[in-house]
Amino acid sequence: MVNKAPSKGCDRCRARHVKCDEAKPKCSKCALKDFECNYRDANGWVFKDQSAAIVRKQSRKPIVAQQRAPALNRYQRNESVAVKIEPVVAEGAVLVQAWELGPVEYGQDAIKSRFVTPEEPDRVYKMHDSHQQRSQILYSAMNMPKGASWLFRNGSLSLLPTLDLSTSLVQAAIDALCFSELGKTFNDTHCSHLGAVRLTDALSLLKFEVAHPLPGRKPEGATHRQRLVFASIMLLAFREVGEAFVTRQGEDAWLAHIRGAQYYARAVGPDIVSTPFDTLLITDLRASSFAPEITARKADVWSDPAWVRLCKSPSENGVVSSPRGHDSRIAPTDDQQELDFLVYSDTGRVPSFLEYGDKILYERDHLGAVEAFHSLKAMYDDLEGWTRVQCTSDPHKYWYNIVPVETYPKFATSCSNDLFKTAYHFSEARAIFRCTTLWVGSYVVGELAISLYDMVTELGDQSMLSDVDIEDFKRRLYTTATHLARSIPFVFDTELTATGGLAEYRLGLAEKHFDEYGMLEESKWVAAVREILPLPALKRRTSVTQR
Repeated sequence: MVNKAPSKGCDRCRARHVKCDEAKPKCSKCALKDFECNYRDANGWVFKDQSAAIVRKQSRKPIVAQQRAPALNRYQRNESVAVKIEPVVAEGAVLVQAWELGPVEYGQDAIKSRFVTPEEPDRVYKMHDSHQQRSQILYSAMNMPKGASWLFRNGSLSLLPTLDLSTSLVQAAIDALCFSELGKTFNDTHCSHLGAVRLTDALSLLKFEVAHPLPGRKPEGATHRQRLVFASIMLLAFREVGEAFVTRQGEDAWLAHIRGAQYYARAVGPDIVSTPFDTLLITDLRASSFAPEITARKADVWSDPAWVRLCKSPSENGVVSSPRGHDSRIAPTDDQQELDFLVYSDTGRVPSFLEYGDKILYERDHLGAVEAFHSLKAMYDDLEGWTRVQCTSDPHKYWYNIVPVETYPKFATSCSNDLFKTAYHFSEARAIFRCTTLWVGSYVVGELAISLYDMVTELGDQSMLSDVDIEDFKRRLYTTATHLARSIPFVFDTELTATGGLAEYRLGLAEKHFDEYGMLEESKWVAAVREILPLPALKRRTSVTQR
């Protein structure tokens, strides 16, 4: 409704249909616009300042009231157009889900589902955004045909705490999953690109959440923790669906998952393993990501200064660092959280140290080699020592025990029983991941330390390492490689490992080790395992049996 003109006031205020301020010689509204005001007092058109009586005469365009947009009812305001996707009509009903880009705020995105049947090709069922629908979409995205990882195949998604799905971080993660899954299912590059964009947005929000928690909210608080857990889930899923991206390929998605897990670990600190989901998340990270990172010698993911400080000084986050030495470290029988956190920290330090050692070998820096040798040897003591930690369920058992041959998997004993002297029976299910992962890391670290020692000796500076019992160190490295080789049958179970390259790499390490030390029976054993398993042929070194 347009206001009527006031009975008194200046001409400009009357023309603009606003109430004029008549209490001042120059009304405030005109003064604000720097207009010449022909003020009229109570006695009529009398100007108190005669110099201001000369009003500038100029052609004035008529003032038109602002045209408003047509009013929309509450149903019209929620209407939106779904992404056009040609449905693939198969036998029976086919569900096609489409998500539009929507406004800047993720909470206003519209979600539509189209049910297409051969009988009713034009039937469309629309539903609007809600927390419950987003949760259902998340679950359907996780239950992909090939599976995001063994983490989700084991139903651990049900362990996810209740989330506030209205937050921008969580909704960006859900939208990214939905877009990427849609693009992969229907081979739609546009949706895949939108998924990549949403992934970048989610990563930015994740970094902001970690660096700037809301006022009055502790970093380890429930809300903050659940958001970071969800972001880690999203990144872990993208490791599998990354091939559907246009701008962000699978390798980048895997690196993003590692970074997200690092942010999550730094934010929660020593409380990293307080729920069953945390245990599965960290175990999956160690089992499926640690060995490929070693083989590729890629340390850029682990070069974040904050992450390096966390790994080197766990005590800064409330966790007491364990002493050096593989014999003195005993796990706290009543605190599995501290144990898993320290193991995770030790493994996280390996790739950056490997890159550092490789650089010294390339530059042939004998002074740096001496320092790096001591660092790698101390790291070897830590990694090798974790495999001797006692079980929390039974203090009289370690994570593994030497048992008779009958405990070998059937596919291993089917070759030749005389090749299998002993096997390892793991006391806990998670011990398979712990021991094999730590044996891989300690073997590679120890091998690099031996190479640095040989380089120092070659350059004539052996006196700088005269206090090192290198023969004892080599014997310990031999024992580690033997443990690794004899645990190989357990890493080929598809439910226990997420990457085939992990088993292939461990088999290559064992083969190389047995050939170097002349262990004929073990070399035959590795060859027998290679024939049974459908693994690609490795570039094998000349074995002792062929010399």
